[in-house]
Order: sequence, then structure tokens, then C-alpha cells
Amino acid sequence: MKKIYIYLSLMLLSAFSFSQWAWQNPLPQSNDLWNVYFTNTNVGYAVGNIGGILKTTDEGNNWVVQISGTTKNLCSVYFTNDNTGYAVGYYGTILKTTNGGANWSNQISGIGEQLWSVYFADVNTGYVVGNNGKILKTTNGGANWSNQISGIGEHLWSVYFADVNTGYVVGNNGKILKTTNGGTKWNTLISNTNVALNSVCFTGINTGYVVSDQGDILKTTDSGANWISQSVTYSYLNSIYFINDDTGYVAGGNGEIFKTTDSGESWLPQITSLFSRLYAIFFSNASNGYAVGQGGVILKTNDGGKNWKNTINSNKDLLDVYFTNEYTGYAVGGFTHALEPPYSYTESKILRTTNGGIDWTDLKCDANKYLYSVYFTNDNTGYVVGDNGTILKTTNGGTNWISQTSGTNKHLYSVYFTDSNTGYAVGGLNLFHNKNGIILKTTNGGNNWVVQANQLSEWLESIYFIDANIGYVAGGKGNILKTTNGGTNWASQISGTNINLNSIVFPEINTGYAVGWDGVILKTTNGGTNWLTQSSGVLNWFESVYFSDTNTGYVVGDWGIILKTTNGGTNWINQESGAQNFLADIHFTEANIGYVVGGFGTILKTTNGGASFVEEKKLQESIFNLYPNPSNNKITISVIRDSQKKMIVSIYNIQGEQILYNTFNNQNSVELDVSSLAKGVYLVKIQSKEGFGVKKLVVE
Repeated sequence: MKKIYIYLSLMLLSAFSFSQWAWQNPLPQSNDLWNVYFTNTNVGYAVGNIGGILKTTDEGNNWVVQISGTTKNLCSVYFTNDNTGYAVGYYGTILKTTNGGANWSNQISGIGEQLWSVYFADVNTGYVVGNNGKILKTTNGGANWSNQISGIGEHLWSVYFADVNTGYVVGNNGKILKTTNGGTKWNTLISNTNVALNSVCFTGINTGYVVSDQGDILKTTDSGANWISQSVTYSYLNSIYFINDDTGYVAGGNGEIFKTTDSGESWLPQITSLFSRLYAIFFSNASNGYAVGQGGVILKTNDGGKNWKNTINSNKDLLDVYFTNEYTGYAVGGFTHALEPPYSYTESKILRTTNGGIDWTDLKCDANKYLYSVYFTNDNTGYVVGDNGTILKTTNGGTNWISQTSGTNKHLYSVYFTDSNTGYAVGGLNLFHNKNGIILKTTNGGNNWVVQANQLSEWLESIYFIDANIGYVAGGKGNILKTTNGGTNWASQISGTNINLNSIVFPEINTGYAVGWDGVILKTTNGGTNWLTQSSGVLNWFESVYFSDTNTGYVVGDWGIILKTTNGGTNWINQESGAQNFLADIHFTEANIGYVVGGFGTILKTTNGGASFVEEKKLQESIFNLYPNPSNNKITISVIRDSQKKMIVSIYNIQGEQILYNTFNNQNSVELDVSSLAKGVYLVKIQSKEGFGVKKLVVE
């Protein structure tokens, strides 16, 4: 099978795989990164969730997204020289590049297990380890991978070779495996521990180190015959790396990095000012080091670890977004981190853009509380609510925020104003208490807030008003309340569910939607008298629902999910967001321009309603028609323009492999047999002297 991975074809494949939700914050992205590797001082790579591959050519100051051709999580990366590298990950994924990451091609692993670590003993000989004791080996640069017998069934997390024949693998239940013949036979070593061992590194043929889930570092000086434990932290450790016999680093939970300069006799903590998990650490030389982890964080040091800089500021969650006009918008959230158990400290987060999301600026806020919701009554006047009854107000577009007296210490999760003076805030205790919902109202722009309802049976997550009098709230255990007199009275509605509801919206006076946990979407067409369950097709926790018109709506939730309907919820279609963090809120400034915010500072934007990159413009201008589509037998390709002297037709699968190639002369119409193709989705490309066109083909 011939593989063509030219830049153009990968662009087409990527376009087919991902939706038009573009990262705005943090850049380049905030999906988890699992591994990092540098080929020299300047050039490095990091891999992570949803097929993420990042590359830097300037010592990690800037990172750009590479097109991997997969949406499967990538867990490890290794380069044998400046151009040739490998990345491995979920469901047996093995990728290879021979041009410094410009193109990545899929290799056949022959297995479906998760693969966690890749290491090459020389240019051609490499090893991959993964779930259920899997060890794979190649002797021809990845062209073929063969199973090796590990003798165990535990998950294996890391592999390292001290020389071309001597290698080590570590995994769950304290397992350490060793080979002295290039993997023909693997022997189990005694580690004296039963905890998960996450990373292994050797500084020579005799001396090596392993780190564990319990914050232990194991050291051997006799090629693994004996291991001595050193405890350095209460948190788990994920990665270890030595730059020479004496100097090494470990990284792990809560942003912890430790350094040794005496071959592991002592380990000193490094100051990172980070509270996110770190999954991997790597040094390109004695001075320059990098650590990557949760939320796409990339730490860098250029002084051997004395100082670490967070090059991607992504550790604060964003929970709500609101735009006052086409260009000006606000996102709020926060982050709670532990200074040391059991203490914690919360930071507030308010961001503002004045250019449609191109740039987001931190606004000063001294609340030190989680902020859940933001609402503006005009371009200058806005309100934010949060933990412990926090209500903030600005009258100058967010430059200054003044604390208001709410009269409660309950968490406030949602705020909504019906005019410049009249507003509402709802909340309660958190989900672990399951009680004490509250509704507050102001009639003087927040100078005073009066309790309308207190000690409700469940906390309340969302509030929405249709007009000055008619409003709805939704919250814990399927609670939906309605008022028809501006909040003087609230009547309970029968939602038909006891699942927690997080968001409610009414695109018109009688038609409303509420979403919540376990993929629940409710709809009413009679002002809430009856609520019917709609099929979402997923079990994700939904955090927010938004309708840009009567029929067009969106739902966002955990694991980066975005659903869209264009028929009032009869059908919900999954959109590929390109994110895997939880998504908390969605807001549109016009029919097609929308924003989504979520975990680790995620901000996404669409300018076409989230439509897929299926070469929409090219399809309209395409030089050919393709039918029938779908097909299970033969397809006809007809050229729209005049007779072509030469026409090239290619078919690619979604891995980028060219599975069909034909040249036709002086034909306006050709017939191709696709009956031998496996069921699935393909890309058909036709090229002539006038240009090219691409269309999707579904084989049934």
C-alpha cells in the first residue's frame, strides 16, 4: 500500500477530522501534554491528548501545533535524529515522522491496547510498552512491530535501554522487567514495592532510577539486582531524567520538581509556582529544561532548574462568558490550589477582550473566590457572582470591580438582569450538601440584594428571564422553578428527572431547554408546564445550553463536548471541539460567531457556527461531482468543466494512506469500483491542470 503524506493531504485530513472551533486561550492549546523530547537545544516536541503534537524551534519560547492525522491521545515521543521521530498512544497508535514533524504517518502496531512509552536503542531498534504487559519491538525503524513476551499482565508505563541489549521496563504493582538480549527474554526484578512505577532512567550500565506513585525514588547501582528507596514527597512522581551521572530531576503532582546533584543521595525541591500535575521532564542541555503536564502546561528553565517559567498560563478554569457587543467580552472563573494539605487558596479570574477574542487581558480582582457567572446590562456596567455570596460590580467596563453586600455566604452560581436596575442571583451550597438553594433580587442596580427564596430543597445553578416578569431557575435533582411576577412567587415545575440540571434557556416565550448531568436535555413547548427528554446520544455532564435562534442551539460539557441542533433539539450532532477539558459555557454574539470557555483557561471561537472543515468552500467550487454517495459498489466521478486532457483521481483513508490512484485522459466521466473498500469514510481527490477538488466519500 502506497502512503503519501504530503503537506496538502495532511491538511485535508486534519480539516476533515476537526471542527472550526479555534483556540484563543491559552495558545497554542490547553489539552494535557504527556511527554516532551528535544532533538537539540532549539528544537523540541510535546505530545498529548486528541492527537496533539507541538513543536518548538526556538528553545521552547514558542510552540506551534503540528498535524498528527489522529485524534487519539498521544502519550510518548522519541526522536532518533533531527528528522526521524515516533509518537505512541491510545488504541495501539504509533506515528512516525522522517521530516521533523512536517508529516506524521501511521504505523501498524497490530494491537489495540494503550501504549505509554517509546524508546529507541539505536536508529532502527525501538521498543514500545503499554497496557496488559504489552511490549513491542521493531528492528527496521518501525516498518514492522512484533510482540515480545513480558510474562506479566500489569500495565507498563516506561521503557529505557542502557545499551543496545540491556533494557528496563516498569509498571503497576512494583513491576520492573529487565532484558540483556534485546528483548528476547524479559526477567522480573525484585523492587520491594507494590505501587505503580511510572518512569525509569539509567545513567550507565549499572546505575538507574525509578519513580513511583507514592513519591518514592528507587535507585540501583548493580544493574537492578537491588533497589534502594528514597522518599522525597507526599505526591506521586511521574517522570525522571538525568543529564549526567550526578545531576537529575523528577517531576510529578502539584507542579513539583526535585533536583539532585549528588547521584540521588539528596533531592531538593525546585520552585515552580505551579499547582498542576506534571507528567514529563526533559533537559536539552545542562541549563535548558522542560516539564509538561495537565492543562497543556509547559514549564521552562534556562538555569538548570533554579527558576521555572510557565510559558503557557493555563491553570485557572473559566466558567462563564458574556459579550456586550461584537468585540468586547468577559470570561470569569478561578482556581483553587493546595499550599500544603489540608490548606487551600483560591484565586479569582476575570478576562476581557476588546477585539473579538484575539487578545484576552487579565483584569484586577481582589475577591480571591471562585467566580461562576458574569452579566452586563450595558457596555460599562456588569456583575459577577461566586463563592460565599460574592457579588462584584463594575461601572467602567471591568477596569475596577467593587464588592457588593449579598447578605449570604452561600455560593452564587448564576446572575441575570432584566433591565439596568433589576437583577437576580441564584445558588446554594455545593452538590455534596444537596440543599439550601437561594434566590436573590436587586431593584437598584445591586446596591441592595433581597432574599426572595431561601432554604430551598436543592441548590440552584442557572437563571433565565424571558421578560420582566417571567423567569426560570434550574438546579439540583431536576429542580425547575418558574415565576410570573418578577420573582415574588416561585412555583415548582415537574421536570420529569431527578438528575442535576446546570443550565436553562428560553429562545422564545414558550419554548425552553434545560441540560444537566448524564447527557440530560429537557425541552418544553408550553412555558414549562411539561418537560420532555430529548436524546443527546451521550452521557457527558452538560454544563451550558445556548440558542442563537429558535431552532439552532448548542450544548457544552465535560471532555470537550459540543453538541449542535438546527431543528429545535429533534437531533443533536456532535461537533469536534479540539479540546478535551470540560467546557463550562457558550455564548454567541451573532448567528455564526460564538465562544466557549472551560477548564485550564480554555477559550474557543467559531466564525461559522462550528461547522466542520469538510472543505465547504471547495465543495461549492469543486471541479467534479461524485455519486452515489454513500456507496457500496461503484461510484461515478463527473467533471463539471470541459474535457480534461489529464485527470488524476486519488482516494485516501482517514489515516492519510493513499489506497487508490488512477490517471484518466480525455474523459469527463469515470467509474470506480469501491466494493473492496472497508466500510468507513474516505477522501476523494481529483486533480487537473485547472486545480483540485476534494470530497468526502462514505462506503457502506
